[in-house]
Amino acid sequence: MMIKKGIAMVLALLFTFGIATSASAASQTFTIPRLDYFLQHGMNSGDSSSFVYTNTTGVTSTAIFRITNVNPTDNGTDQVKNKLQGTYSMRYANGTSVSLGTISGSTLSGGLYNYLAPGASLVVDLKPASGVSQVSFKITFSKQ
Repeated sequence: MMIKKGIAMVLALLFTFGIATSASAASQTFTIPRLDYFLQHGMNSGDSSSFVYTNTTGVTSTAIFRITNVNPTDNGTDQVKNKLQGTYSMRYANGTSVSLGTISGSTLSGGLYNYLAPGASLVVDLKPASGVSQVSFKITFSKQ
C-alpha cells in the first residue's frame, strides 16, 4: 500500500512539473566546444537561445556561424528564412562585448575573420521572429 502511494506521488510530481515547464518560455545557453561543429535546435514562441564559441587556441582566429535548415545534410535556408531574429557579438575574456550584427530575414550568418582574440567568444543570441510559433534549425560554427 505504501509503495502504491509513493508511486502515485512521484507520478503526480512528474506530471505537475512537466506541465509547469512546458507552459513557460525557455531561455537556454549552449556552449560550442570547437569549430567545425553543428547543433540542431528548435524553439517555440517566447523562447530564446544563446550559442557561445570561445577561442581557446591561444592565437587570434576566425569563427563563423551559419544557420540553415535542420537536416544535417541540408545547407539550404528556405525553411528558416524569415523565422529567426537575433544578434551576434564578440565577448572579450574580461566580459565586455562588442555588437557585430543582427540576424533576421535571410541574414543567417556572420562572424569574425581573423579577429577572434584568444579567450574571446563569438556569441549568437536567437529567438523566433515575431508571429512564428515554432522553428527548428541547424547552427554551424566553422573556420570558413
